[in-house]
Amino acid sequence: MDPGNLRNIPEDEKVFIDTNILTYYLLNDSVYGSECNNFIKRIEEERYYGFISPLVISETLFNMIKAWAFNEHGVRPRDLIRMIKERPNILRDMPVYQTSELFDLFLVLPVGEVEVKESYKLINKYYLLTNDALNAATMKVNRINNIATNDRDFFNIDWIKCWHPDSYSMQRR
Repeated sequence: MDPGNLRNIPEDEKVFIDTNILTYYLLNDSVYGSECNNFIKRIEEERYYGFISPLVISETLFNMIKAWAFNEHGVRPRDLIRMIKERPNILRDMPVYQTSELFDLFLVLPVGEVEVKESYKLINKYYLLTNDALNAATMKVNRINNIATNDRDFFNIDWIKCWHPDSYSMQRR
């Protein structure tokens, strides 16, 4: 399906929120942050029903750890894992609560055996990587047809309506 802009999601829709939307919001991204901030405000106002998965939580937290490690310690993302293995106590000061409070806005959908088995089909049918396939399978099992994302990998899934920030920027990529 052709993607639409986040601003145009009809009210009262169930929307799965992908990692990139939350990351843009949390990092106040210079390109997408403002629009993602407005989108999150509309979820806070209960104009939409927002859903995430444990995978989205994991990916978003990891993105925040990378950004924090770079900003606070100058650690480049490619060196992060090695640095944490060498000095795990560095994570003691990571402000996890800022990120975890955001997750409280959403219903966290479980990923279990049914979703895993469905993801196998989606990997082959839509050429998805594992986390995208598991998120799409979670959406399918829970009958959620809308996703807020900036990830083109979801655009070819015929039963998913993608909503993204800043349609002009998406066309240029």
